[in-house]
Amino acid sequence: MTATAARKIAVATSSLAAAVLLLAGCSGGTGEAPDSGGDASGDGDVEQSSAVVYQVDEVKTDDGNPFTSDSPVTIELSDELESALPTGAQMTVGQYTISAKAFETGMCRLDVETVFANGGQDTLSATRERGGDNPHEFVMSALTKDRKYSDAIVVDAPPSDEDLEDDGEYITDDFTRMTFVDRCSENATDRFLPLDFLYPGEDGDELESFADVDIAVVGGTQSGSAGATLFLIGDTEAELTPAGDWRSPEED
Repeated sequence: MTATAARKIAVATSSLAAAVLLLAGCSGGTGEAPDSGGDASGDGDVEQSSAVVYQVDEVKTDDGNPFTSDSPVTIELSDELESALPTGAQMTVGQYTISAKAFETGMCRLDVETVFANGGQDTLSATRERGGDNPHEFVMSALTKDRKYSDAIVVDAPPSDEDLEDDGEYITDDFTRMTFVDRCSENATDRFLPLDFLYPGEDGDELESFADVDIAVVGGTQSGSAGATLFLIGDTEAELTPAGDWRSPEED
């Protein structure tokens, strides 16, 4: 073999090795795992990778019009809005991700994945005067503005469509996922479910609402891949200054 041929083989081998290493790095490595492809249309998983983001701050400019999406939605507070919390207060929820599906029966399912913050799971699951008889009821009640869930079913994972019951209410054992089954909303203001952003009050017992979102799930003639469209209307206890800045309600 000539020296020139040997050099060509060495270069080709080096290039192939580099390509293999590049592909290996793209296939997982130390980054996040690729999306599993689950969605609310089958196994109840929420598609976080395809979710659009709704910040409650949009009440500044929404002029009363709801935020609309045919895709899953992540609901959160901006850093600016969260900085308007009362002094020393800490949020119990970092964000929600919701997805929905409509059925030909006129029923809809709404899946909610909760990301807790500042030990919020322990705070919300603590025994309180209102909200049920066990920790899972406490959490569901707190997150949905004191609704009652005496018939809620605790599950390992969100139920499949085939396992849903009429008016079913489900929460996973680790508190992070909830599924609600009800008649689809008739319009954008027909609330299917509220979700709350809470913080413990000064006495550490009562929970205070800082922001909330009303969610309507309209099905039937909508264009979403799961036959449902989400409508969100947010609100917050924070005050808006004439200059358009958020300030704590305690500063009034």
